[in-house]
Amino acid sequence: MGWFDKIKFSTETRDDSPELKKGEIKGILMSSFKTLFPDFVFSTYKNQTYYFQRERQFKHYTVTETLDIIFSLKDKHFSCSISSRLNKTYVYDKTNNIGK
Repeated sequence: MGWFDKIKFSTETRDDSPELKKGEIKGILMSSFKTLFPDFVFSTYKNQTYYFQRERQFKHYTVTETLDIIFSLKDKHFSCSISSRLNKTYVYDKTNNIGK
């Protein structure tokens, strides 16, 4: 079986697992994060985004690290991003820091 056939097979195979219901993803994320990332704590949920944070010290600076998970059952959309910020004011800001 070639590489294309393997991809096609894996995307067309049904696993017969039940569809996720609204709110179930939060339980899955919370239990997974406690196990895999114990130093990140759940911060908030807004605009279809779950925010997990931790603070670390770098020399004499406090750095806020944020792991954002965007999930939508309706659109079947899932994405993840991680950021580090010195200024806590911009923790929930979605714009990129470009150094201006």
